[in-house]
Amino acid sequence: MMNNISSEWLSRRVTLVTGKSTEELKELGEELNSRAFFVSKLSVAAVVNPLKNISDDYVNGKITLSEAQDRIREIASGSQDEIAQQLMRRTRATQLLQTQRQMARGVAEYQSWQEGKEDFPYIIYHANKDARPSHLDLNGKVFSVDDPYLHTHMPGKWDYNCRCWGEQISRKRAEKIGKIEPPKNATYDAKSGFMFNPENAFMPDASALKDKTEVVKSMAECVRHGQIRKIGMIVSSPAQPYERASLTGLKQMTGAMKQIQPIAEESAKKAQWDPKKIPNYKKQLKLYRANNPADAETLPDRIKQQFPGEIQVGSVSGETCRNAGISENQVPIILGVGDKGQGLIHNWQHHKECFVDPEEGERILRVTLGNPNAQVSVNFEGGGNYFVQRVTFFDPQTRSYCVLLYNDREKNFRLVSWHRSGSSYGESQWEITGRKTGSGEDIDRKKAHYRKKRSLKKE
Repeated sequence: MMNNISSEWLSRRVTLVTGKSTEELKELGEELNSRAFFVSKLSVAAVVNPLKNISDDYVNGKITLSEAQDRIREIASGSQDEIAQQLMRRTRATQLLQTQRQMARGVAEYQSWQEGKEDFPYIIYHANKDARPSHLDLNGKVFSVDDPYLHTHMPGKWDYNCRCWGEQISRKRAEKIGKIEPPKNATYDAKSGFMFNPENAFMPDASALKDKTEVVKSMAECVRHGQIRKIGMIVSSPAQPYERASLTGLKQMTGAMKQIQPIAEESAKKAQWDPKKIPNYKKQLKLYRANNPADAETLPDRIKQQFPGEIQVGSVSGETCRNAGISENQVPIILGVGDKGQGLIHNWQHHKECFVDPEEGERILRVTLGNPNAQVSVNFEGGGNYFVQRVTFFDPQTRSYCVLLYNDREKNFRLVSWHRSGSSYGESQWEITGRKTGSGEDIDRKKAHYRKKRSLKKE
């Protein structure tokens, strides 16, 4: 059973859904690598998110190793993803689970070292006889508790399947052993690319854990300053319920959408488009371009004239805001005519079905924004003068999405779109993209992934 610090650390991690390898994720730095759950090259959110919940339950002692393995196998068996299929093997699942447990223990151990360093200021590094050479080289060495070398080489926590351990000892015993290592900085040199620094879990004085807000804000700054072009994180899963948002103005919004419903129905009828089929965007656009080119991508003027300016649909809760890296409480959600990036114009271009059936739109918002069990993700993109922060709400049961755009200047959310779609829609929200073009291997892997998805659809 984990202690409270370990459990808190687990609950404050974000989830990464990425096709990148552990080595490639080094570009994001140790802050995110130390405070995120991810599986190397696993870019299917429908698998990654449940995996985190299973892993957390195992680490917290709620389920046994065997139960965790069985649950992972059940989740992975429903996916065609190659990495997910590998997790069906008990050895691979065990490696994942044990690594997560070691990291959680490392956070608690780091705090214990800090609390006891006045009486026990040194650590002896112990390695098993069958350990890897790089680990055996450290066996018997004595380090100061505050030696930065231990931040990157913490015994048992600096590589996959590391079984080393650290023993905290007194100054007297350390001097008796002799040969205390001089403090030094070190780089992460695990061949696997593993990166974990338990110090990142804590505030500077190690007295308290950092909030989830901190890691999200740090990633926002990476995007603002050009270190990363795009990054997305799941900040709350369905297993962590809290109030996502209130919908005090939803009925007003539905009423306004009903006012423009006849105009939308007329436009759809002219395009010979059936909203009940909810075709994908490309098919929808093709139909509109062929049969009603005037309305294909341009919101009809009559809709703009009939819509009553702006509506406050509700407000995002403080807990949701903090998890998304926003230090505000009860941030309002505004729906207006908007532009190609948000509001009625954006939704008309991509999701006309919600105009033809306003009550369906209301149902979608209730199972996303109004659902305490909805999955919440945050996405940052751009940099410099162009910086975008989106928050996406997803209900796996009904496959419904709601996307909000945060306006930092006005301190509000702009309602971008609300619609139904498969879980694959969100993959672009969670994708991580560096400043430079991806490697040939990375591009080939993505192409293969989408080829496989297309072939499965055809079957």
